[in-house]
Amino acid sequence: MLSERLSLALKTIGASNAAVARAGGFDRTFISRLRSGERMLRPFGATAMKLAEGICLYCREENQTDVLMKLIGGSVQSSAEQQTELLRLWLFEEEINAQTEARNTRTSKAIAGTNSFRDRLDSLMTMAGISNIRLSQIIHVDPSLISRYRSGSRIPKADTDTSAQLSQALYDLLQKAGRLERLSTVMQYDGDTPDEAAFFKWLFSDNSFREHDLNSAREILSIFDALSAKDSYAYVPSVQPSDLQENKDETQTLYYGKEGLKDAIIRFLQCAATRKVKEILLFNDEDYGSLLEDRQFLNNSYTLIRQITANGTRICALHSLERDPEEMKSTFSVWFPLYLAGAVDSWYCHRHRNERFSHTLLLAPGLACVEGMHISGSPSGEFYHYLSDPLAIELCHREFISLLDHAKPLLSTDPVNVLADVNEVSVIQNTLSIATMPEELARQMNDDALMDVWQKRHDRFLHLMQQGTATEYIALADPEDIRNGKVGIDPLPAVRPHFYTPTQYEMHMENIWKLTREFPGFSFVPLRKAPFSNLKIMLSDRSVCITHYLRPDFTFVYTHPAFCRAFQSYANELIHDQIRNESGE
Repeated sequence: MLSERLSLALKTIGASNAAVARAGGFDRTFISRLRSGERMLRPFGATAMKLAEGICLYCREENQTDVLMKLIGGSVQSSAEQQTELLRLWLFEEEINAQTEARNTRTSKAIAGTNSFRDRLDSLMTMAGISNIRLSQIIHVDPSLISRYRSGSRIPKADTDTSAQLSQALYDLLQKAGRLERLSTVMQYDGDTPDEAAFFKWLFSDNSFREHDLNSAREILSIFDALSAKDSYAYVPSVQPSDLQENKDETQTLYYGKEGLKDAIIRFLQCAATRKVKEILLFNDEDYGSLLEDRQFLNNSYTLIRQITANGTRICALHSLERDPEEMKSTFSVWFPLYLAGAVDSWYCHRHRNERFSHTLLLAPGLACVEGMHISGSPSGEFYHYLSDPLAIELCHREFISLLDHAKPLLSTDPVNVLADVNEVSVIQNTLSIATMPEELARQMNDDALMDVWQKRHDRFLHLMQQGTATEYIALADPEDIRNGKVGIDPLPAVRPHFYTPTQYEMHMENIWKLTREFPGFSFVPLRKAPFSNLKIMLSDRSVCITHYLRPDFTFVYTHPAFCRAFQSYANELIHDQIRNESGE
């Protein structure tokens, strides 16, 4: 136990409670309570790190490092950070092993292949012997939606009519097929057979969504990470705009089905490109479905959009609150150049999507509008109006403004304002944060621009520490790279690159540990490897900021709840990975 290991360590190095408390920044009685077992610590908490750091600091000051390393099986030649980590693992070895055993016990009870909603749905449909088309007919949705549920590219929200109908249909099918006993085994249900309520709760349990959130976050981050400072982001069309719809009917007012919608959109974009309109307004709470799967349509529409924005036209895109990150990532990947150029304003409407009806608006005020309203999940009944009447266009414009009144920014380029009112922030990056740099080191850089940024971010950090918490997940630099002058400071907008000397890097690290002692709300989690080489991620429960190292002035801020949930899952997974690595799992 900690109390026994701590007492052994202090006896071996000849340290008193008061001496270790002083080195670690604790009250003397705190060490006494730890040694007696009156006080317990979390093995991977900030206080545990401070305790190990304090003991190592005492040993360096009293020339007892070799004695401590012999006790815990470490090397005197290892870095101070490595010695601290090894001591922490040694002190909490029994607690860590107990946690590992508990996790393994829980894992052994889980059924392989049923941890995600996708896997559960696929196994249930196979068990019931039903196809995508037949299930879609029972719950009145498009077959492609069932396909995306089954592939994991889309997950229904548990509090919607579609989810209730899906659960009811699956349960009825399994009951009719005499599969409820088998279902009970799959669910590990305590009882004879599960009822409908228990089945619904299991099917839409929170654990089944974690994998989906993680995949969404990883793939979106991969898109950002792949950006280059040199890329032109040209998107080569399969057909030039001049070749599109040469024989289109300028008098046509109705377009039917998804293919008709594509034709209406291309006609609209061609019209907007030739008239040089001021703005285009877009709202669509339908499932993108086949629109995203048609590469030629995406190529053609994007080519026209590039031409439109080159004319100075701005695009205002309004998304649904329920729009899933997985569903939106395709549009982000092809629209990146427009975001970089500042040509797109993205919003999300915090009114819930209507389960009965879907609505589409593609509007150029004073010019044209594509508008459609139809029952959700009935592709045979879809039709869209192409409007050119001034009064009809004006009414659609008012409708869009009404929706915008109930919207919040999906993407922002101002992380300061977005994060100004939050009390809990997590940062994931592969360089030490400039906010934790000591003032002495900042001044050593002899750069007024850097000093100005340091002052603002350090002040913001101190303000946060007065009322909230901050956790930094930082990939520590390779010692050889530090010695060779290859480790740069946190890339900053309008600031020339600077590189640490070994002394400067150590100075920054020492200040970080000092801050963890000074501020209980500040935690530092060293990572063995950066998850993404080019990205800095800053997140709270209400926003996610992503900055690209090669373009420090390029920052996207997401405030959409689905994105926040996905990236929180991603941050939690980093913590779990760190614990597994440290405990040797």
